Amino acid sequence: MLAQSPSSCPRYVRHYAVSESHVGLVTQEDDAVGGDLTNASTLKITLLSGTAKQWLDFGEKIPGGTRVYVKVSTLNGVLALLPNFTIQGYVNSPGKPVIAEQKLENPQLLGLANGTAILELSLAPNQDFDGIVITVNGVGLAFSMQVYAAYILKETTLPIACEGVADVLSGVLPGLNALGLGEVAHPERAADNDLATFAEMKLTLNIGSIFETVIFNTPAMPGDSVRVVLEWPEGNLLDLLLLGGFSIQPHLGDVPVPPAITNAATGLQLRLLAPGSTIAILTAPVSGSFDRVEIKLTAVAGLLLNLKLYEVSRLAKLPVTSFALNGAPGPDPVCITQAAGISLSVAPAEGCALYRWYNGTTLIGTGTTVSPSITTAGLHTFNVEAQRTGCTNREAHAQVSVNVIPKAGPPAVTIQNNP
Repeated sequence: MLAQSPSSCPRYVRHYAVSESHVGLVTQEDDAVGGDLTNASTLKITLLSGTAKQWLDFGEKIPGGTRVYVKVSTLNGVLALLPNFTIQGYVNSPGKPVIAEQKLENPQLLGLANGTAILELSLAPNQDFDGIVITVNGVGLAFSMQVYAAYILKETTLPIACEGVADVLSGVLPGLNALGLGEVAHPERAADNDLATFAEMKLTLNIGSIFETVIFNTPAMPGDSVRVVLEWPEGNLLDLLLLGGFSIQPHLGDVPVPPAITNAATGLQLRLLAPGSTIAILTAPVSGSFDRVEIKLTAVAGLLLNLKLYEVSRLAKLPVTSFALNGAPGPDPVCITQAAGISLSVAPAEGCALYRWYNGTTLIGTGTTVSPSITTAGLHTFNVEAQRTGCTNREAHAQVSVNVIPKAGPPAVTIQNNP
């Protein structure tokens, strides 16, 4: 079976807002338009100016129910005086009427109040809309926030880097950064595919938590794994896992995919990057589909938490391979006279994947089953490679081996004359 067509295995890309308008004190307004996620507009309210609004338009009518994602952060503010902050869909007609207010109940918004978190919020207007409007109100307050981008997901027929990283978020909760006691430094370095660089998560007070979230281009398949290359300079990483100060939580959008990856996670593997190294590689399978991974440090009494993240990535699950002889599970070994009846297969197979079979570097077939040509005795090892539909990256390799023995020769006969 070959991979299914793109229409039955859709892939999606980000479509960003293409224009903006605003009222109130909004600076660098054009930085909220397009896909540059490193720059942002700034919405400010002062003691004398109590409202700032920015409209972000997608340049086309968007069907109701489509989810919109907005990357935001704040620069200053006081938790107890959090201003009225809303995100709403709007229709591009006179007066730009709004559709419905989005209730922002994400607990991580507590971090926004102290200017310590970069987050991605989302809403799904319940009728057709042209864009979103972000509003900040606050009478007698001084407050500012940044808007990096707004986007929706649209289906594409072009291949994409499915395992590529789309963005990185980070922050300190519930606002320790106001005291200078929590920090995520250089968060982008955990997703730069360079083991010589790292993001650093620092938590030096026995309250609160800090996080880093890596967002991938596409959702993973159930059974794919999280892979994190990391270092805890203060001690053994296994001790940190056992103490409960460290966890990894996969998400699909803003919905957690249970369970969180802790020391009790099924299939958790922890090994050193190299003999004698203090850098470890942690991998764990995830039972559901996920498109982002949140790494979190939570305060543990008496511990200095300083975690280095070298790389956060995903691993596709390996194909499960087997061989058969004339349609029945293959014996070991196989006589060379039966080699023509050998077939190799992947089961269960993914519906949205293409399988390529190799003998060394030579392609010998595609699909879930292949019949190799074996003409000599010996141990023959074949490789199968999976590539998911619409993805430029080739996901996973697995091996299957067949032990072939030579045909038995004629029996040796010794004639001895009796005396």
